[in-house]
Amino acid sequence: MSRKPIQVTERVKAEVEFFKDKWNCKSESDVIDTLISYRKKSENHVELSNEVKQQLEVVKREIRASNDEETIKILLHHWANSERIEKSTMRLILEGKYSRW
Repeated sequence: MSRKPIQVTERVKAEVEFFKDKWNCKSESDVIDTLISYRKKSENHVELSNEVKQQLEVVKREIRASNDEETIKILLHHWANSERIEKSTMRLILEGKYSRW
């Protein structure tokens, strides 16, 4: 392994130190490796607001899905195969309010 110093802001340095302690990493390099690995794994993840996460949890319970992925697959299946759309849903789409859910 080659050693190459890098310059970071004080904020980044403090966060690396925080995660080094939190994750029991031996070095700053281990923290960076962990973050890179996490980022690679999460490239296919979708970020949701807390409000949407709560709504997803409600739907998951109501349809008795075992996890978030199953819930989303059921919703996508319904969207792909449903012949009708509720008027209230269509109004939200047409008015551009769907992004506020």
